Amino acid sequence: MNTEKRMRNESLFDRSVRALRVCYRVFPVHDDTKLHWINRMAQFWPMRSIVGKARDQVFAELAETYGMEEAAPFPAGTHNELAPERGGRQAPNVAVRWQSGTRAVGYVPYRAAELPDPAPARVIAFYLPQFHPIPENDLAWGKGFTEWRNVARALPQVEAQVQPKLPGELGFYDLRLPEVQERQAELAAEYGIGGFCFHFYWFGGKRLLEHPLRQYVQNPRIGLPFCLCWANENWTKRWDGLDADVIMAQQYSAEDDLAFIAYVATYFVDPRYIRVDGKPLLVVYRPGLFPEPAATAQRWRDYCRRIGVGEILLATTTAFELDDPASFGFDATVEFAPNNSAPRVITDRVRRLNGGFQGNVYDW
Repeated sequence: MNTEKRMRNESLFDRSVRALRVCYRVFPVHDDTKLHWINRMAQFWPMRSIVGKARDQVFAELAETYGMEEAAPFPAGTHNELAPERGGRQAPNVAVRWQSGTRAVGYVPYRAAELPDPAPARVIAFYLPQFHPIPENDLAWGKGFTEWRNVARALPQVEAQVQPKLPGELGFYDLRLPEVQERQAELAAEYGIGGFCFHFYWFGGKRLLEHPLRQYVQNPRIGLPFCLCWANENWTKRWDGLDADVIMAQQYSAEDDLAFIAYVATYFVDPRYIRVDGKPLLVVYRPGLFPEPAATAQRWRDYCRRIGVGEILLATTTAFELDDPASFGFDATVEFAPNNSAPRVITDRVRRLNGGFQGNVYDW
């Protein structure tokens, strides 16, 4: 159908909508200004239906251009600082409702590239072993529970929050599979990660979620270094380490200090275990929970000297405490973002999707 015939067959309404969209596209002002006026015009009869239709088509076009599932005007008097960029262009001031399958803003797909040599720093990634089922989690949360259940059911609470965060090339992996860990180590090394710090779960001699660590150590095909971080909180159903709904409680004592160090020292002898100035690195999530942290640290040091391990490097984290590590008898502190950081609060700048949401929103 040629252009002239198509134009004759179009209704006056459709032609008016199309003309308005052409004007929108070519008018030489910022999208924010154009969106403001098209919304104002849509409020008044007799233009309401024509402008409203054109506005809906403009929003659909913006959604497609910027990878949004749906676009809508951002609340009056606010500014969407979280709007994405596409091709170097900043998205206009519209609220973004993301698809669960879309990539996060700033997502970079896998690519091979040369790493700086020498590296500016040695980067160690925390390694969470909850991505496989264990009987204790089955009992507390239901058969087959892993951390994937929490990841996959996450919903955005505010506009532009990208949830759920879905896995990449490894899919919803199970850490009981050696090939998963082998590929994790390969990817980490390709991106300059110098090692994994495994979260280690010890409760008065009972160890949980250790299978991935044991499997990693026993796999000669994995060369990426590793170390341990004792997650020494109570394990609760509230995910806060406090004393409500306890699944597994800590049992601190001088005897437990020695039992713990005697066990983890078996990992120190692995040639891949991370050392700093020749000292095995042992991280403790919250040493402030120990009854006498300095005494615990001294017992560990004495034991390691006695069995021939030598000096050890003890590090705390900034998860809860910002104390000088020396006050615990420790040597160093490891940042545990975002805890004890100070990102900008933008709660009043975003639109809530969940009317019951009462938390804060940070620009992280």
